[in-house]
Amino acid sequence: MVDNKGDTKPGNAINWEKDNLPGLDLTGVSAIEFLKWFVSNEPMPKVGTILAKKCASSIALHLTMLFISASDANLQGRHSCSLFLLRGMEDALDCFSAVSLVPGCAEKWTQGKLKASDAAKACEGIFSGEFRSVDNKDFSSYRKGVRDFLNNYTHCTPVLTDWNCYMHFDPLDLDTTQKDGIKLTMRLNYQMRLLESNGRRISGYLQAHMLEFLEVIRRAFTGFLKNYPIQRKIFRKIIISFETIMKKYYREGVVFSPIPPEVSNPILRDPRDPTKIIMLDMKDIGNSDREKV
Repeated sequence: MVDNKGDTKPGNAINWEKDNLPGLDLTGVSAIEFLKWFVSNEPMPKVGTILAKKCASSIALHLTMLFISASDANLQGRHSCSLFLLRGMEDALDCFSAVSLVPGCAEKWTQGKLKASDAAKACEGIFSGEFRSVDNKDFSSYRKGVRDFLNNYTHCTPVLTDWNCYMHFDPLDLDTTQKDGIKLTMRLNYQMRLLESNGRRISGYLQAHMLEFLEVIRRAFTGFLKNYPIQRKIFRKIIISFETIMKKYYREGVVFSPIPPEVSNPILRDPRDPTKIIMLDMKDIGNSDREKV
């Protein structure tokens, strides 16, 4: 249960008074637990109206559910499903930002007259002054790039379903005495196992999106967070942890490539000897040279 006291400890997944939040997995769990607590308190956004409060809470809950669903799908090998949800997450974040920060947007959203694209435009001026992505893009350029990239996954096309493919090979081909090279076959992931490279790439998208969500909360709900010193401290640590992760693993920014890494850069491991690893660059191999089964 969650009440409105400053020393509330919602959920049992994390210790809300613990100073350190080490590790990628704990950071993600901590962020989700924070969002659950945040949404359940129906906080008042910067706009300051009851309608904006209700709209922001409704959208934040929807967005939190999308995060959980996309993350679960990715970890369980349903990579195309996770990507399909990402575009909806972008729309939800744009709407959440607008109703929380821009007067009049909550009224439009309630009436069904606020498109996600309009919500994004309404917020550009608010974030443009201080926002910089990991690869040093301004807010407008970054958000446009994200939306354009995720548009690849709004419809059922090979660009989307190829994320459920991986390259299969005969371990005997790794024998350096063979001169015929390695024969690869593109296979569908019927087992729904986690495809490591694809999962890591999608995880990067989810991390970047979570960081954006938390930044909107930081800006739009400052007054609310001041009343909860423990949660505010944890909130700051979560943001720092995500920023550290993004800078460590994505120094040049998240890779926005429509070709899944399991196809473009497959990592081959010899099942007889896991220390034998080969990473291939498939960018020069045309579709005619690939066989999908």
